[in-house]
Amino acid sequence: MSKWNFDSEANHTEGDLNSRNAYVAGNQPAPRADVLASKRNVILTNQGWVRRNNYQDGSGNRRQKNEILVAAHPGNVIANTGYAANTAGLPDVAQLYITTAANVEHITTLANGNLSITGGAAAVHVHAVFNEPVVSGNAATLVATATSSGSNETFTSVPSEGAHTANNIVVFKSAGTVAVGTYKIKAQTIGGTNPFENVDNAGSDQATDRRFAHLKISGAVSNTLAAFTIAS
Repeated sequence: MSKWNFDSEANHTEGDLNSRNAYVAGNQPAPRADVLASKRNVILTNQGWVRRNNYQDGSGNRRQKNEILVAAHPGNVIANTGYAANTAGLPDVAQLYITTAANVEHITTLANGNLSITGGAAAVHVHAVFNEPVVSGNAATLVATATSSGSNETFTSVPSEGAHTANNIVVFKSAGTVAVGTYKIKAQTIGGTNPFENVDNAGSDQATDRRFAHLKISGAVSNTLAAFTIAS
């Protein structure tokens, strides 16, 4: 089985952007060995590491299936606390990927390893995958640095749209189209005031039990998304 644990991603160093550490960011087990995308719906709950599938059945009813991959109760009524010295504690960003505005993932790569977006300036959506289910209360921002032509681009989340997949992926949208050029989402701190929190303990009525997400994008997490090149 691929490496996993209950440590917090926020405790890790920025790391080498070219390192293998990108694969283990977020600490989730991988249902499909060495397939990073297979971790996107793996979340930490009070049952341990769970693969969650939200879907609609044939009658139009919304359903949810949770498959326990690694059973481990935190020993506390509050999900994800109490793992002794290896406490995940707060939601962490585990990986990133980008799509079109129509939610089609960009997967075509150039010879240099960059993701390729053709057709000129285009709207880009950045999906931030958390390792716990989250709810969004305030808008947040992250920045893609222009590495050749173009200008740095800021992407903003929309709280009313919530989190998708396993209730753990938040979409950050470009303001209009992104100009032709090459961009990289580097290690950084997501902007915003407590924009995300664990869904099970959300809301002002939870007082000190609220668990707001870490906003750190480490070097390892940055490396889960290659630089992307937009060309005409």
